[in-house]
Amino acid sequence: MKWWLYIAYGLVIMTGCEQSLPFDSEGFEPKLVINSFNSSDSFMQIGVSTSTSTLKTPTRYALNGKCNVLLLKNNLLLLSESLNLVNGKLQLPFQASTGSIYELQLGYGAFPSIKAKDSVPVNVPELYLDTMVSNTVYYTLKLRVQDNSAPQKYQFQTVLHGKELVGTDSVLTSYPLPFSSTDKIFISTIRTVAENNSFALFSDELWNGQERIIDLRITKEDLLRPDFKPEYIEIKLANLSNNMYNYYVALLQNNHVYGGPLSSVTDLNGNIEQGLGGFYFYTQTILRVDL
Repeated sequence: MKWWLYIAYGLVIMTGCEQSLPFDSEGFEPKLVINSFNSSDSFMQIGVSTSTSTLKTPTRYALNGKCNVLLLKNNLLLLSESLNLVNGKLQLPFQASTGSIYELQLGYGAFPSIKAKDSVPVNVPELYLDTMVSNTVYYTLKLRVQDNSAPQKYQFQTVLHGKELVGTDSVLTSYPLPFSSTDKIFISTIRTVAENNSFALFSDELWNGQERIIDLRITKEDLLRPDFKPEYIEIKLANLSNNMYNYYVALLQNNHVYGGPLSSVTDLNGNIEQGLGGFYFYTQTILRVDL
């Protein structure tokens, strides 16, 4: 019967260890969340949603209705109107001018009005394909980046495009395409050559104003998908604003991309005053590589 005593003792210990954690959502104040990452070659797009307490289920409903929008360019008024927010999305009829500073103010309902400011990079990145070598396992691409004298913060991304069979229809489809590289400029976002990523961040701090050759390796197996015929690879090189670059770096740090002791937890409010998210700008060059 001694084993009954052990069980009873264990139940008493476990019951005594139970404690209600003092989570409380009463002090939570919902804020507007802005999702606006704008290229200089397209109209400004603004996504608007709301923050949710960790103790509540996020709403499935997108925001709709009137919102008050004010947009400044280099401290000069561009727009001050009440616009319709449709399914949480808003398009402004302006393309960002390189080298300009934009300020956004937006109010919706009873939420605190937000304010954000960012500058558009001056230069459009220059990217060229020098050679592409194919063997039975992978493609090796030798890319050339022509940097200029102004400090640059880059984002590199690869996308696979092709046609996918859906029923009897052939539909244009795209997928993120992993790549690997041993180039030292990728050391902060690609830990080893064996660990593939479809994007990377790097700066020109060590080669400012010079030409840089970058070798990429793409495994042919990553091009294969059921009912999918690959047609071309799209290589995007973006020149990010400083605010946008720092926001992405913070995201990577919080998601442990750096790994080990270099990972950290930082505040991810972005550049939105009295809100969350980001209002950012970048310039980009897109290179197409046919397969």
